[in-house]
Amino acid sequence: MTDPAPLLPALPALFDGFRLEIDPARERADIILDRPPLNVVTMAEREELRAVFEALDADSRVRVIVVRAAGQHFSSGGEIAGFVEASPEHVSRLAWNIAAPVRCRKPVIAASRGYCFGVGFELALACDFRLVSDTCLYALPEQRLGQIPGSGGAARLQKMVGITRTKDIVMRSRRIPGGQAHQWGIATECVADADLEPTTDRLVEELRGFAPLAQRTAKKLLNDLEDASLSLGIEIEGQCYSRLRSTDDFREGVAAFNEKRKPNFRGSDATSLAAPVDDRVEDDQEHDRADHRDEHAPQVEPGDASAAGAGEEDAADKGPYDAEYDVKQAAGALPVEQLAGAPAGNQAENDPAKNRHAATAV
Repeated sequence: MTDPAPLLPALPALFDGFRLEIDPARERADIILDRPPLNVVTMAEREELRAVFEALDADSRVRVIVVRAAGQHFSSGGEIAGFVEASPEHVSRLAWNIAAPVRCRKPVIAASRGYCFGVGFELALACDFRLVSDTCLYALPEQRLGQIPGSGGAARLQKMVGITRTKDIVMRSRRIPGGQAHQWGIATECVADADLEPTTDRLVEELRGFAPLAQRTAKKLLNDLEDASLSLGIEIEGQCYSRLRSTDDFREGVAAFNEKRKPNFRGSDATSLAAPVDDRVEDDQEHDRADHRDEHAPQVEPGDASAAGAGEEDAADKGPYDAEYDVKQAAGALPVEQLAGAPAGNQAENDPAKNRHAATAV
């Protein structure tokens, strides 16, 4: 019996204030904030970003996701009017929407320059890697509005840098330059502004080279360890390690290491998937041949250790069945018809209709 196909999330027809570009050849998707000049994030945009992350998580063409922005600023934060008009129920979902990069099983990179304030900073904090240029300024300025961060910014920041530095940033609405953010452990790397895109490209290619299952497992493990005790964390780590030992990717990695070649990881997990029909037929034929050999095998008397040992050796020679995983199972997650060209991103900020974009297949 095969596992049922997963229910694939659907992309929004259009995007409010951002674009989506998918490059299957590079196994990469770019979410590009594009509401000039400051890429203000609306309430609707938060919901759509969540939906996009969920769809990309299910898209087998994509291994790495990049969040970046058009123009000189990542984002100056959320739309103030949206907070005033939104219902309490809607506001209560803000943290869940911005946490979409955390729940996404694939590596997510945030590449930021210029202003990265409020929800823009919170979105970057929810990503796995934060690359910044030397022009980047991180800030949580909600105190100036009589508010606090509401999408996980304070909580995630305190986990990263501790309560003293978090109070310094949140309670004083301090702006942290990219270099200082790197020194404090907020940013993964700080580079010259002209090097931000090449550095992002190199990191994408590096992450593509690792086994997808190992990447997903490492991300989930490290996220879970944030809330686990030391003893529980060690136990979880051991269970994850044990599971990966039985995957095709692990066998391929060991074989490539021994053969001194580059591994060809496919993201397959033989232990959790049923056998293809043809392989099951071959397996049944092998069982028939084994039954035929058993009929002609000498009878083993009790206490005959030599004959019993031979049978155990024969059994040990039979390796576990290696099922093949169909990595293209979710290829229909983003239909080609839906990936029509995106409109240009230089519309006026005060016209919301002109800031809606469609996905683009590169």
